[in-house]
Amino acid sequence: MLLAMLPTAIVAQESTIDRNVTVEREYQPVIEDAGKITTLPEVPEPLNTKQRVDYGELFYPLPLGRYLQSLPMATYNKDPKIRQDAFVRLGFGNYLNTLGDLTLPLLKKEKDRLDIHVNHLGTFGKRKFAETKGSIDYNHYFRTTELFASVGGIHRFFNYYGSNFSTIGNALPADVVNGEIGDDSHLGYHALLGFRSMPDKVNLRHLGVVRYENFKTASDWGEQLVHVQYGFDKYLLSNNRFGIDFDLKNMSYTAPVGQTPTFPDYSVLEVNPYFWMSKGNASVRLGLSTAISFVTGRTFNPSPDISAEWKVFPKFMALYGGIGGGFRTMTTSKLMEENPWVKPSLRVKDTYTPFKPYFGVKLKPAHFLLLDGFVEYNSIKDQYFFVNDSVVIPQNMQDNLHYTVNKFKVDYSDATLFRAGARLSFQFRNVVSSSLKVVSNKWTTKTIAQAWLKPALEADWNLDVKVNPKLTLSSNFYYEGKRNARLGATVIEMKPVNDLNLSASYYFDKTYSAFVKLNNVLNSKYEEFPGYDVQGFNFLLGGAISF
Repeated sequence: MLLAMLPTAIVAQESTIDRNVTVEREYQPVIEDAGKITTLPEVPEPLNTKQRVDYGELFYPLPLGRYLQSLPMATYNKDPKIRQDAFVRLGFGNYLNTLGDLTLPLLKKEKDRLDIHVNHLGTFGKRKFAETKGSIDYNHYFRTTELFASVGGIHRFFNYYGSNFSTIGNALPADVVNGEIGDDSHLGYHALLGFRSMPDKVNLRHLGVVRYENFKTASDWGEQLVHVQYGFDKYLLSNNRFGIDFDLKNMSYTAPVGQTPTFPDYSVLEVNPYFWMSKGNASVRLGLSTAISFVTGRTFNPSPDISAEWKVFPKFMALYGGIGGGFRTMTTSKLMEENPWVKPSLRVKDTYTPFKPYFGVKLKPAHFLLLDGFVEYNSIKDQYFFVNDSVVIPQNMQDNLHYTVNKFKVDYSDATLFRAGARLSFQFRNVVSSSLKVVSNKWTTKTIAQAWLKPALEADWNLDVKVNPKLTLSSNFYYEGKRNARLGATVIEMKPVNDLNLSASYYFDKTYSAFVKLNNVLNSKYEEFPGYDVQGFNFLLGGAISF
């Protein structure tokens, strides 16, 4: 079988290679050169690897349960010479919010590593929402190749279906039917096996993985995914490189007893040959990506894979640009991560972007300051937009009163998206670091009235201050502008998102540390999706033990 490395799997494996455990908010070093092209198609280094920034995904969707904020930077090891291979972190707050993390090495040898990772985040008040992930990861190092494997799973549980709506669109109290609706949950597990060439060990380098996923809802709607990838690159003509990536996905679906799956079983094959060359201060990648969808959708989905970067003044200024595109296979598990309250039987169509031109400039007027601006145009086929889909249920089996459960379906439309954005990053002596990102979005839809739930403006500001070797203060402010939503035949305007979060982490010694996290400090009353309001001001208090 063809084997290849999923990007997410690569990142996960990197985290297991560097065993110097530091627990912190995941973010890129703010002054790192993070352009469209770095040294593609270099194999990721096992330590301190730069990651490519895809400006098409500059702002990710709000995470599950936006009201459950993740923790900011909380460093538990001030001395990098002290290796701490395991840690446990626990937190508790109002609304019965809970947090738990565990990393535990079971095997630690020169050529073999076996680790357990567990993460939990949940709220157990009147409205319950909890997500728990875990995995067992194994690595073995040969002279020129690394072999890795992983098994794990995810469990997501909730009993909250947001505000309910009458037949004329009036909102009813959010908890009117709580207790009358059966709890829902999602359960998934995965297994993967892969390999990769060790950096700088061989001229012909490989990345490969085969992955199996099984995902099921409480109502017995299920999806099975077999994902096989293989990619290689080789030096060609001096310092240039030639490579090909293959990607094969096979999806199959199951339904509850007596019902038929709403989407057929099918496969998608993607092939991406490319040639990367570098000379002086310029680099160019020339490639073509083609996706073949069997059984459903468009059969052939080609898109260019062209990108370039020119360091006009290597220390101060660089220009980058290109023409991209691609085919996105939206699995049920990915959909439920975006919006867990969709109808369990829903399986959205795959989206296809024939072309996506972009251009950007990076400026570094000082060693502590980085400016990065870009513009981008997307032409998208079969873009999906979430819309409310109310289901009428009886409030009580003994009466005739009915209420609606607020779940979601999607509207489809070919669409275009013009984006323009900028990033400002600042760092001072590893004591103060800050970044500000702003993106403006202009959607145009072909067959529906508007781009439902897509904001016109997004902004994200972060600040970290290391007061002393033991105390770190952090803050984050997220803004999301005007969004319109469709509720039946009614269009509603949703309030802007203004979310300010503050935190502090204190390091006692190499073993013990503590943190406090204040979320939604402004007590902003906004909704993640129509009818789904977030928690008001909430906090998490906790600590960690590293060993």
